Amino acid sequence: MGVRRRMTMVAVAVAVAMAVVLGLAIPGTAQASPRYPTAGDRITVQVASDQQSTYGYWWVDGHHRMSPRAPRVGMNLRNYNPKTGLWSTTTTFTSHQKRQQTAANITSWGGYARCTIWVNGVRVHHHVYRAPILAQAQCGITTFDPNRIDYR
Repeated sequence: MGVRRRMTMVAVAVAVAMAVVLGLAIPGTAQASPRYPTAGDRITVQVASDQQSTYGYWWVDGHHRMSPRAPRVGMNLRNYNPKTGLWSTTTTFTSHQKRQQTAANITSWGGYARCTIWVNGVRVHHHVYRAPILAQAQCGITTFDPNRIDYR
């Protein structure tokens, strides 16, 4: 085997290895920027409050539906962190939309509300709000398009 051919094979092998390490050659994974998620991206949404019972909360899921689908007054958060004294609910899903919307909202009965959205592990939206009562945090609302939501 000649030197040129060997060098070409080494260069191709290095390029393929780097593509695999960087996630460029793995079929089925999304390659969009975290700011512009697309089908296949992993979205994580967390809402938190200083009270377990909230007025309500919602986020846009991977099918462009409002979740939870039956928002109602008095929704409870699931997890308690004794270190921070906060209640939270976290959900992770895979986007099924080419242009995935990322938005969330929480209205707390208490004085603290927080929402955070991550795309593929990168935090893209975060909002904390404090008020005497009914604190409300909103994430991604500035780019939210209600005409693209499936209300079924």
